[in-house]
Amino acid sequence: GGARNTGLEQVNTKYVMFLDSDDWLDINFIKNFKQQMIKINTEIVDIIFTMPIIYDNLSYEKIEWNDKQLFGEIFNNNKICIPTENNKIFKLEVSSCRRVFRTKFLNDLEFKFDERVKYEDVYPHFYLLNNAKKCAGIDITSFYYRINRPNQITSLQNESRLDVVKVFAKSIEYLIESQIDNEVIYYALDMLINFSLWCINNSNIEIRKKLVESLS
Repeated sequence: GGARNTGLEQVNTKYVMFLDSDDWLDINFIKNFKQQMIKINTEIVDIIFTMPIIYDNLSYEKIEWNDKQLFGEIFNNNKICIPTENNKIFKLEVSSCRRVFRTKFLNDLEFKFDERVKYEDVYPHFYLLNNAKKCAGIDITSFYYRINRPNQITSLQNESRLDVVKVFAKSIEYLIESQIDNEVIYYALDMLINFSLWCINNSNIEIRKKLVESLS
């Protein structure tokens, strides 16, 4: 979060996106992005969703992004989604790196990522979508997300797994205070359960006990 906030302070372009240090941008992404945005240039969109590819560092296999089917259902042919009219957009994966943000949208909100915490994409997922007037979806490859890489942050089994409790508590509290549709809160709870089960299964025994107690 700290690194992203430092980068945001330097941005002077219309759009901004993020790329984690162990992933890589598709060589044609900028060109393809500009071509697609020309087609929807009459729309002011706050967040543009893209379609990354998962790359297995062990098998060298390329795998479809997890929510590809849902992405197609939400954006369909018109490429535009208004979150207040189609709250299924809240079910999309939380990754901030698969999105391109309108810089003024972030600046007007004085948005900053939480720092010194894992899973820093969770709260912004709900907060920014709740404030976005329009979103777009363009089915082009933005970046390759590497899995099964040695020393990958998301593969660590230490006490940082407990951060999942903090980020989801903050997110769900925000959604309740915002008086958002209950359906969106259910999406957040469903995401919390699945995320938590993954964290429990991928933590060492000592951390599992603490994690279950904290989640309870």
